[in-house]
Amino acid sequence: MTKKLIVLASFLASTAAGAASELTNSAELRFRLNHNMNSGLVKDRTNTDWAHRLKWDMGYKAGEKLTGNVSLIHNNMWGFDDGESVMGDRSDDNQFVINQAYATWMLANDMSVVVGRQPIEFGDGTLFHLNDWEAQPYSFDGIGVNYDTEFAAVNFWGVKMYDFGQSRTAAPATDTDDDERNLYIFSIDVKNMPDFLKMLNIHIIKDAASSLAAGGGGTNVVNTGDRVDTTQLGFTLQGESGQTDYRLTYSMVTGEQETPAGAKSDVSTSMMDAAVGFKVESFRNSRFELAYHTDTGTDSSGDVTLYSPLFYDMHGSAGMMDIVTWGNSTYMKLGWMFELMANTMAGLDYYQFSLTEAAGADDVGSEIDFYTTKNYDNGIAVTARLGMFTPGDALASDETQTQVFVEGKFTF
Repeated sequence: MTKKLIVLASFLASTAAGAASELTNSAELRFRLNHNMNSGLVKDRTNTDWAHRLKWDMGYKAGEKLTGNVSLIHNNMWGFDDGESVMGDRSDDNQFVINQAYATWMLANDMSVVVGRQPIEFGDGTLFHLNDWEAQPYSFDGIGVNYDTEFAAVNFWGVKMYDFGQSRTAAPATDTDDDERNLYIFSIDVKNMPDFLKMLNIHIIKDAASSLAAGGGGTNVVNTGDRVDTTQLGFTLQGESGQTDYRLTYSMVTGEQETPAGAKSDVSTSMMDAAVGFKVESFRNSRFELAYHTDTGTDSSGDVTLYSPLFYDMHGSAGMMDIVTWGNSTYMKLGWMFELMANTMAGLDYYQFSLTEAAGADDVGSEIDFYTTKNYDNGIAVTARLGMFTPGDALASDETQTQVFVEGKFTF
């Protein structure tokens, strides 16, 4: 404990010393109540969860060319420490996690390099998104290069997803495989678009993974996944004209997958996500939306056709109750967002879900979400939501799950 206090005191002292220079700090503290009735679509199963998260972002500018960023996160599910918070031993839920830690070096006015644990976002969030809604937002260990030209902004990331070498196989002494998974990501934002087209983003993603079960003949205790060599290619369009706005993302994946036993299969999957919105400012500043999503499922071809999503905006897609996820999923959304009163927005969403490929029933169910958010002048925002999910014939339940959610967010 003494060592921890010394480290903390040293850190605070250095922070105070640098306060007059280029050091910046910001923080967000949020509290959540999540109450579910018929939880998991099981009759009479009720649970109530309380949680909080503190996110502390720090930045340092060491001149015109070099900056550093660190994001620390503390999460706690109330009561999940078996009462230790009452008894005084909080060692297992009192830690900060380093969610981001990266440096940005400007090599030239139009080029910069980012090294370390960093966020990746581009397009409309259907491929890579920060996912700040989750307890741990997405971040990636790797190198990023940003190059800005007159016709396009080009971003490249090389990401190391895992790198176990031969250390986690059953026979590490004889295993010759370098067990790892790497992503190579290109994102190109085309500039000088017409007024009705605000975004044209082109993405190319190379996924290369060696099987953690192959090499020395042993089975890896962490992952027995296949060798993967795929390329994902697609685009995002986004724009508006008058009172109408729209977005469209299409992405397809092709390549090869090989099992540890040597059986090879072609990979052929795809995803499309689209929405059209219409604004009526005279009617409580309303916006109506019609959205459609579909991605491939497993068919009878023998190829790998089940779409495996990357790191998309999970909470902002497929319903706010977070019951349905992408992969063999097709659904439609009708939404209405409006200004309930000053500084208060509200919305009503309806979803109808189905399976893209199904041997039997394909009706997954429907979801209704009603939500409202009140923003205060002092950096406080309060959100309340009521959601109901009614299962369809494709699910082995006829019990409707009801969710009551309340969040208080404090920004410093």
